[in-house]
Amino acid sequence: AAFVGHAALTAANAKLYAGMQDAFAHQVDLNRQKDELAAAVSHELRTPLASMIASVATLRRLKGRLSEASAEQVLDVAERQGQRLRRLIDDLLMIASIEESPALVASEPVDVAELAAEVAGDLSRLAPNHLSASVNDDVGTVSTSAARLRQILFNLLENGIKYADGSDLEVVGSRQLDQVKVSVIDHGPGIAAEDAGRIFERFVQLDQSATRTRGGTGLGLFLCRRISEALGGTVVFTPTPGGGATFTLSFAAPRLVSLPIPGPDRDVSFLAGVAQKGSQP
Repeated sequence: AAFVGHAALTAANAKLYAGMQDAFAHQVDLNRQKDELAAAVSHELRTPLASMIASVATLRRLKGRLSEASAEQVLDVAERQGQRLRRLIDDLLMIASIEESPALVASEPVDVAELAAEVAGDLSRLAPNHLSASVNDDVGTVSTSAARLRQILFNLLENGIKYADGSDLEVVGSRQLDQVKVSVIDHGPGIAAEDAGRIFERFVQLDQSATRTRGGTGLGLFLCRRISEALGGTVVFTPTPGGGATFTLSFAAPRLVSLPIPGPDRDVSFLAGVAQKGSQP
């Protein structure tokens, strides 16, 4: 009996020690991630800010001597960098918002094909002649959050443009019953199998050397996964056949249908009952 008691105590202590080691290792990893985030965010903030200040200084210094076309180019640079700065701030605020209230997502009618084409058009200047969007007609108009869906597609496409080394990028959408699947496919170098399990973690950047040349905070894929969960879905990674990476967003999105409008001689009590029960198409 004494031996059994000592053995049980030893096993419990060993388990507790292992748990403390895991917790310590996790804390060390979190501290490392925070240090990397601070370095990446400071770099991401300084770069567009410096570019904007330089653009304004150029316009002021050469006021009256720049041609209209040259002035427009300088303003375009300042605007692009301002948009880049705003996206970074939006991402940081989005993380705080999702952590506090992950379920607060407003749904609205969304034409998935139109939205995908819009996002691809917004980013086409970063990958001219390399970006295409194709969404099947059967997807139609669905009930989801346009802002959140746009942010996921924007992050996935921007990530592909940044790391796919100029390869072609495709946005492909389809429907399977009440599930909508939208894939962003690139044909770049892809992601190593040993790294596939951690690419959706917060602050993770697989190539730290590329961070300084291409930018990034390691928040894009993490945000995509968390926002997709708020939409009732998920984002998964699979290797693209022949090389590259495919990220597929799957989410529940019932198709919106139009209820018949009753004529003057039709009873509207049924539609009134639907409205009172709070039913949605």
